Amino acid sequence: MSVGYLSQIFAGKTVPGPDVAVRVAQALKATDREQARIRHYAEGTEADRAAQRTADATRPRRPGWEGCPYRGLLPFEEQHAPVFYGRRTLTGRLLDRLRGHPADAGILLVLGPSGAGKSSLLRAGLMGSLAADALTPGCQFWPRRVITPTSEPVRQLAIHLAELAGADALSVRETLTARPGQAHLLAGQALAASGGGRLVLVVDQLEELLTLTTDTTEQQGFLAALHSLATEPVLPGGLPGALIVAGIRADFLDQALVHPPVRHATEAGAFTVGAMSESELREAITGPAAEAGARVPDDLCTAILDDLREHNLPVGFDSGSLPLLSQVMFVMWQAGESAGLTVAGYHRTGGIADIVRTSAEQTYEALAPSHREAVRPVFLHLTATTGGRLTRRPSTRSALRVAVGSDATDVVVEAFAAQRLLTVSDNDTVTIAHEELLRSWNRLRDWLHPSLTDQILHQALTGDAHEWRQRRRDPSYLYQGARLLAVDDALRRWIADPAQHFAVDPETTDFLRAGHHRARRRRRAYRGVAASMVLLVVLAGIAAVRENRSAERARLSALQADRQRAVAVSRLLAGLSRDATDRVVSEQLAAAALAASPTRDALDAAGVLLRDHRRVLPAAFGVAAFSPGGTLATAGADRLVRMWNPWTGRLAGSPIAATSGVVMMLRFITDDDLLIVGDQGTQRWDTRTRRLLDWPFGAFDQATDFLSPDGTRLATVEADGTARLWDTRSGRQAGTVPALGGRSIRSIEFSATGGLLAVGGDDGTVRLWNWQAGGSVAPPMTGTATGAPVALGPDGDLVAIGGHDGTVRLWHTRTAKAAGRLKTGTVREIVFSPDGTRLATVGGAADSMRLWDPRTGRAIGGPLISNGRAPARPLFSRDGKLLVTADLLESAVRLWNPATAHPADELPGSTLPGQAVFSGDGTQVVLAESAGTGTVWTLGGPPVAGVPLPGIAAVGRGPNGVLRAVTGLGGPLRLRDAWTGRPVGEFLPADIEQTDSMALSADGALLATAGGDGGVEIWDPQRGEKISGPVRGDDGQTAVIAFNQDGTLLATGGADGRVRLWNPRTGQLVHGPFKGSDYSVTEMFFTPDGDQLAVVNGPGRNATVWLWDPRTGKPIRGPVEAPDGMAPAINFSQNSELLAAVGGLDRPVRVWDLMTSTATAGPLAVDTPSFGAFSPDGGMLALNDHDSVRLWDLWQFRNPLTHLCDRAGTVSAATWNAHVPDEPLPQPCR
Repeated sequence: MSVGYLSQIFAGKTVPGPDVAVRVAQALKATDREQARIRHYAEGTEADRAAQRTADATRPRRPGWEGCPYRGLLPFEEQHAPVFYGRRTLTGRLLDRLRGHPADAGILLVLGPSGAGKSSLLRAGLMGSLAADALTPGCQFWPRRVITPTSEPVRQLAIHLAELAGADALSVRETLTARPGQAHLLAGQALAASGGGRLVLVVDQLEELLTLTTDTTEQQGFLAALHSLATEPVLPGGLPGALIVAGIRADFLDQALVHPPVRHATEAGAFTVGAMSESELREAITGPAAEAGARVPDDLCTAILDDLREHNLPVGFDSGSLPLLSQVMFVMWQAGESAGLTVAGYHRTGGIADIVRTSAEQTYEALAPSHREAVRPVFLHLTATTGGRLTRRPSTRSALRVAVGSDATDVVVEAFAAQRLLTVSDNDTVTIAHEELLRSWNRLRDWLHPSLTDQILHQALTGDAHEWRQRRRDPSYLYQGARLLAVDDALRRWIADPAQHFAVDPETTDFLRAGHHRARRRRRAYRGVAASMVLLVVLAGIAAVRENRSAERARLSALQADRQRAVAVSRLLAGLSRDATDRVVSEQLAAAALAASPTRDALDAAGVLLRDHRRVLPAAFGVAAFSPGGTLATAGADRLVRMWNPWTGRLAGSPIAATSGVVMMLRFITDDDLLIVGDQGTQRWDTRTRRLLDWPFGAFDQATDFLSPDGTRLATVEADGTARLWDTRSGRQAGTVPALGGRSIRSIEFSATGGLLAVGGDDGTVRLWNWQAGGSVAPPMTGTATGAPVALGPDGDLVAIGGHDGTVRLWHTRTAKAAGRLKTGTVREIVFSPDGTRLATVGGAADSMRLWDPRTGRAIGGPLISNGRAPARPLFSRDGKLLVTADLLESAVRLWNPATAHPADELPGSTLPGQAVFSGDGTQVVLAESAGTGTVWTLGGPPVAGVPLPGIAAVGRGPNGVLRAVTGLGGPLRLRDAWTGRPVGEFLPADIEQTDSMALSADGALLATAGGDGGVEIWDPQRGEKISGPVRGDDGQTAVIAFNQDGTLLATGGADGRVRLWNPRTGQLVHGPFKGSDYSVTEMFFTPDGDQLAVVNGPGRNATVWLWDPRTGKPIRGPVEAPDGMAPAINFSQNSELLAAVGGLDRPVRVWDLMTSTATAGPLAVDTPSFGAFSPDGGMLALNDHDSVRLWDLWQFRNPLTHLCDRAGTVSAATWNAHVPDEPLPQPCR
């Protein structure tokens, strides 16, 4: 049977024959009775079938299931197997897996995301199949149990094993605690008591072992006992006496892998539970109702599936669809039993998107006011937080009564249990029914008190939402993966009570709502698809090898299977790279993804990281240091110290492999002398020769040791309160600072010259001490907070002290008099720039890092926000032209231009459209706004602005590629040197009609201007004289003008799409008119050699490109189209590549070579640029983005694997095993 034929059957477009119908039923694990009925029905005529359908519809039937057949958020149990629909195929696969489970494989792990239906699969699917004798004849009589670890996992296991073996539970617990490896003996006793077979033990929610107990001995003993049960021989033939199946959430697997039994089970192969298909979801909707004698209308089924559908996922539906579907069906059934199953009834529930919240809220509102007060403590007691994640915490009813202290406890439990939001077991254990309740019920989220993790997430959320808004809601800025889940858990509480917790504005709410479904489901799709593809590839490879008679064909099949497996692994790694919050790990996984296979997912993951290479560098704990010459050193999580050119984001030499442990501090003493402070010692390196130098001071204690900014002075605080100063180059003592009258020294700050110290005491007093002269400089100054942050100005004239009142006070060091104050808010760090013109302050909020001018007390620009968080550890370069800040959560440092308060790869701009033009050598770029203001910036180092160019009308390049600008918009025009602003030509006549259509020739010798009547005049801008024109067509306004490289041809493009080529010296028409599109000409470019003319017709996503031969006026190629439309940056490179920046709005911007239709760079984090330009060599792209222009180094995308390996190195074995334990460790950076 073909896939197409099957699709026609399932769509109801083709009626299968009897044999086909039975084969399909067998594949779906139908019972013999069901198969017989299907064959009988299929053998009839169409009239017979119609009559049968009518009879079925009208015959009154006694329901086979009493009560509601839907479970809501509760899992299906063994007794619910008759109404457990949608997972029949998966249940069959699980049974097949158990039949072939090797004796030495240990525990069978069932792995899947929250909401995938693992519990129901194990309880109703597996246990129900055992009860139906479906695994193997006689299995219905086997002893079987389902347990959850709870907070006492060994006790739980002991209770069930003792009951099965007829033993004393206390004795069994003692045995399991002392000798867990002998647990298999208890399995033998249980089998002897039950009459043989196998013991089947299902451990549901194994993640409770990690969330509800922190006792590693308890965890290890429980898993060791399970491993013993699953592997040690008990039965004849050496078979173990038990089948152990454990379900675990996929996001807890990394934590569980530290335990050998879990690693062993993972290596043997986990059983994955992914998203349900549309047919499975449809069956889960209609099947239970049919068992209860009801029919779900087709329009209701379609409405539910449409709301569940995710078009961006390969399978079309998210893994977490099942609990939402089940709850909405439960609520509708409860509202009116089968009569409530209508589209109107569905909409009354709030639909899929709001069903859990609505159910919980209605239950809460239905309680009496006196009972409502007990709801909050009940749910708080039933919730736990582990590693920043909210999880369920089961509790006995008696413990719950004690914790809540209210007579209403039982009323609350029963009310929520009735709506399937809480579960109450036979032993009175109360549990939140599903984690979806923790995510969806905003009132519960409001009750959960914010933790430290909440604060970090709030900072990240606020900043990322702010940047997302600035980028005009670029989807590439939306959250993904675990970060999004953690933030979403806290969102509703923040919105509901901003005064008590954290303020969340509407834009932030929109940001999280837009990103939640997309990112969370995309992550799960990556893993689910990758796992499914790997399994299918392996099976396909085995089948191909068996079936191929030719050895060569078998070899080729194996190679194809390997390639497909590599593609699956690449996509999985790319998804993990996007989810990783550690920058180094993210780059390492992206490199591994590329090495496995250069899939689009892998290239995108690498592109997301490399696009920021000039503003973000990997650095564990944000540790970095500048050398006197401007080299930046950063410490990696791999304990390598890397040297960078901070202005290009490229490595400057090979890394240093420090052996001093985790690097905690770096300091350059000279350009070639680097001090590396680790948690296991301190080392001094010659960075040129990579040799160790002498360091006589032993280990560095950050609590009592302080280094000067240039690394030449070390201050050590002794036990008696005295501080000693040392020369780090000679190892000799250089001075002392006496104790502060019995008070402890908390901090020592050095001036840039090193001669002055600011010594802070634990009472908030700051004393200025000249260690060279051996005395105080001024009376002590009192801060407003104990241990207040202190910073000394570079020349020692100013000292800044932070206080708890949100003010930084500036003092004159020589007089101890106030010099000013800055209203900064709470401040944790203060740093002066080396030239004293900037002061960086860091507070506790997401927008609390700012740059200040200490002379005026004014803030420079807006707050510096690092990935939604306040950056930490500000560090200025020795020349003060670059600022580095630490992003501690991302294990990275970010680079800023302190002169502009912009990231290092951005130039200040405006929100107005305009144009950008690079100089011939790419070292300068001029940014000209449509309002007539222009600025030239030098590149390759600290961006330096030239003189302002008011009234700029046109920009071009003169001799040797030097930038030229025509200024005087609104008055007489004149050609000027764009950098200096000096005139290089005479004034043009004042009566020239000025429009937006002006162009300079490449050598600056010709200027073409278009009038409102469509006429184009050509001028000599150096002499201020007219050369020719006006030249015009007969079709109206000229929209675009362009000269070829040598100025011998002038192209004019009209609003009707027509193009003409002119001799600019004579004004004679050379070729044309010709056109490729009816759309207006928006841009035109000649290749550097003049052999081709590119004409862009149409705006935005309607744009097409036509290539013409300017020598003949004949078309060469067209239309050339770019995917998703075109942003306004397109040009030829020096080697005649036709490059275009494509995307914007809801699509990421990429750089395409339109001649080959291949993406060469991206995705770039920019929304809807209104102008941009490529450098002449095609290696750099400037694109405006809101109020700035960002510079993109495109060379990084040409060989992304090499650049990622240079930046982050090879992924470690520990990192690899934590993310992809089933795959061999690669070496992508050989």
